[in-house]
Amino acid sequence: AKAIYLRPCWPVSSLLFINMHRYSNRKYIGSGATGYTYSALDNETKKMVALKIVNPANVDGFKREVKNLSQLKHRNIVQMLNRTGSKSISKVIVLEKMDCDLFTFLSRHEIDDEQALGIFVAVCKAIQHCHAHKIAHLDIKPENILLSNYGKCVKLCDFGGSAQWSTEVPLVCETSSTLEYSAPEVLVAEQFAGDKADMWSLGILLHILYTGNWPFDGKDEEEAMKNLQLGRTKISETVPPNVASLIKKLLSLNPSNRPYANETVLYVASLQNVVRKQRLLEVLPCGCFSFSQ
Repeated sequence: AKAIYLRPCWPVSSLLFINMHRYSNRKYIGSGATGYTYSALDNETKKMVALKIVNPANVDGFKREVKNLSQLKHRNIVQMLNRTGSKSISKVIVLEKMDCDLFTFLSRHEIDDEQALGIFVAVCKAIQHCHAHKIAHLDIKPENILLSNYGKCVKLCDFGGSAQWSTEVPLVCETSSTLEYSAPEVLVAEQFAGDKADMWSLGILLHILYTGNWPFDGKDEEEAMKNLQLGRTKISETVPPNVASLIKKLLSLNPSNRPYANETVLYVASLQNVVRKQRLLEVLPCGCFSFSQ
């Protein structure tokens, strides 16, 4: 299932609230539920950037994104370069420019096991960094993962629906996550563990990377969503057993049974080593090994 996005109708004059002379050659990229995005040339740095124009009705999302991105500095998280003031009528965030999102990339390219694990571990490392700062992303999906250099550079974006917890208040409230990627407890509970909800979304992402399909089945979308809420996964037989095992753990109905981000990063690293060794054995010529008697 895919989320349905409506293009916002507020005027492009929103760009007037950020230095128009600094950002030129603006071109429309796309839109989402919280706003729409332009590419532009930053005339001070001479680099391409992305201008995210936030829906005026989504002021809370703008504040969350600015606050949480200000705390997160990681190679796998898109960096905020500039923004309008919090009291400005229009909300604009300037972000580093990437080539495309993962959804678009997968629609254009076939990827192998090594590429799938490489993209996945990059997102896991981004989430590990978020969780270390007690921030839950809560909207992990292919559309919110940006790629450059043919998928070698991977960055998590769109923190408008993110939430922060603390030792005193360990649970978070649902904000604006995408239903098809939301953990069952997000759909029914008023409060939940944000980090564990993210791990569920990572399980769906990993299955999509390997198959291009959602790990829940049904005769229609209503039945498929019901199976999601009940934790009735349908993992494709084409997924390698060790990867399928990780997907099952991430999609555990009980949040406490899902691994943490740091545990997942370590496990995926071991899977990457296995894939590399298999690839090496495939390319080495026969008879290249000699054994002493």
